[in-house]
Amino acid sequence: MVVQQNRIDPEAPRVRRNRHVDGAHLRGTPSDQEQRNEGRAGDSDEADPIRQRASRVGGGKRGTNDIGNAGGRAIDHDGPPWIDVLRDRGATGHLGRPDRGFRRSGPPLPARARPCGAYPAPRAFRNHGHPPPIDVRRNSDLCWTPHDWPSWGGAASDRLPSWSAAETQVREIRNPRVGRPPRAVFAFAHPEGYRVRSAAAILHAVGNTPLVELRRVVPHGHARVLVKVESHNPTGSMKDRMAVAVIDGALASGKLTPSGFVVEYTGGSTGTSLAFVCAARGIALTIITADAFSREKRDHMRALGAEVIELESEGGRTTKELIQRMIARAAEISATPGAFFADQFRNPDASGGYASLAREVWEQTEGRIDAFVQSVGTAQCITGVSDVLRALAPTIRIVAVEPSESAVLSGGPAGAHKIEGVGPGFVPPRWRDGLADEIFRVSTAEAMEMTRRLAREEAIFGGTSSGANVIAALRVAERIGPGGTVVTLICDSGLKYLSTELYTGPGNGPVA
Repeated sequence: MVVQQNRIDPEAPRVRRNRHVDGAHLRGTPSDQEQRNEGRAGDSDEADPIRQRASRVGGGKRGTNDIGNAGGRAIDHDGPPWIDVLRDRGATGHLGRPDRGFRRSGPPLPARARPCGAYPAPRAFRNHGHPPPIDVRRNSDLCWTPHDWPSWGGAASDRLPSWSAAETQVREIRNPRVGRPPRAVFAFAHPEGYRVRSAAAILHAVGNTPLVELRRVVPHGHARVLVKVESHNPTGSMKDRMAVAVIDGALASGKLTPSGFVVEYTGGSTGTSLAFVCAARGIALTIITADAFSREKRDHMRALGAEVIELESEGGRTTKELIQRMIARAAEISATPGAFFADQFRNPDASGGYASLAREVWEQTEGRIDAFVQSVGTAQCITGVSDVLRALAPTIRIVAVEPSESAVLSGGPAGAHKIEGVGPGFVPPRWRDGLADEIFRVSTAEAMEMTRRLAREEAIFGGTSSGANVIAALRVAERIGPGGTVVTLICDSGLKYLSTELYTGPGNGPVA
């Protein structure tokens, strides 16, 4: 990043500057007015040291450029041509507006000559630790990137590689007349630690999702309810965490080789996440799924390069028999040499992928958490989170959620439901006694209604399991009362369900 620094040139004559600046000059091309001026007799670059410096910048190279009039002295600037439109005391104030009380000779600058990112930077640096972003909504034709000035940007970023270095330099800038920082600086740079990475670096975007407090759906007198918005992961699902752990664990152990391929059965989100990781790692993937799950999920898997095999369901519902058929087909294909069966229900690496989620929750709440609520599908998420949270605070209550139509964890019969990703109709292999302190049942209708409310009232766009989580979290929050904190998950994005009954069936539409 480069922060423009004002320096007084003791050798420069006392001059007053009076000329127009147009967009062509800002992009490094001399304006028509300048070309006419240069053609005048006795007004050559050799005779005018100020114009001589400006001409070096006009050629697109790094150089010095005069900008404005400060106490009758030319101000020497080391930077690109567009710095020419900045003024020491406010020809361009915040967001390009003229500063109040600004005086200068000559006609005012045309609107097009105002830069799109001039800010009162020193104060902003002190308050926020970094300069505000460039405002690209104004005068977008005057916004540049390092690609426009490769030589200048590269050399400058070598000198000021980080925001902290820029902040230090900005604090050293002083207006020579009044002894205070200039009104505006202009800067750009890559963030600290930036470097070009390989395609696999997209996996670094997994995790560190926001924790948001619900405001409107939580009744008065309840504990506060916080939701971890896992839809901010690259594929819009918490399963990205699990997929990274499973694939990297298999590669590290030798169970999977780069020339092999991965096989998995899934209702959609796991398949999308595995396809995402396999695409980044350059590994082939075969997915077994069914038409009971949303079309968006299946299309997403295909878009990421996975081979998708679809099985037919009974009326588009999730049943125990459907899941068993998917598992059997995946096991059959995994017998092929070179295949790795991810087996999300039994793979211990899957629960380890959610340890980071638990640590994030603990840090974001600063350890002030009374209960964690999560719906159960494979039981890998609730297993990984509970192991970490209970090690940090044994008093935290872990609450499981399952569909009331298929409440096998609480001793009920298996049945069909439409809460995708949870309630497989059998007790998951990773489930164990004592894993959850309590189990809540939530119906498909309740889950869908709450999911729609979250979108309309909280602007949180999730899937059906997210609504089930919030329903159970509200019940826990009512019991705990004011002063407590309940955390649950927005498991995935509502974009995965736009073609389903969740967002196309009854109950959708504008709120009366």
